[in-house]
Amino acid sequence: MPEVRPGTDVIGTSLAGTGLIDPARYVDEVALLARGWNAERYYAHRREPPEKLRMLAEQSEMDIVRPELPLELELLRGPVAECLISLPSLVQHTLPFVPAGAGVEIMVCAYGTGWLSRTRPSGQAGLHPVVNARSGCCSPVSATSPSAG
Repeated sequence: MPEVRPGTDVIGTSLAGTGLIDPARYVDEVALLARGWNAERYYAHRREPPEKLRMLAEQSEMDIVRPELPLELELLRGPVAECLISLPSLVQHTLPFVPAGAGVEIMVCAYGTGWLSRTRPSGQAGLHPVVNARSGCCSPVSATSPSAG
């Protein structure tokens, strides 16, 4: 079981790097989210470009963590924040099982209006089930029912 520390961390996504989400909008919105939750760390997705992470660090004042292992394994090593915030992605379905029983709350925040890029409309069809999997910002997710909330 990982060591749990007080605070909030944000889990990144590669969707801005693939062109499905506007990168500038992503940085602005994640920085706003981080300030609202007093998030301390941002777990970068392995495909997130260094320039975007630099801008995010400047705007949000979060420490950027580039995991050496897949996120689920990295979090098992600890320490892990008592609250993890993720944007809708496939990790929302596997992540709840990692800290199960450790007292870690996982929240999934919905993408706001205007996040999806107009430059890749063909790629958005597969994204809508993930984006629409949660209603409202920061719905809790549990290990027993990843789609509840």
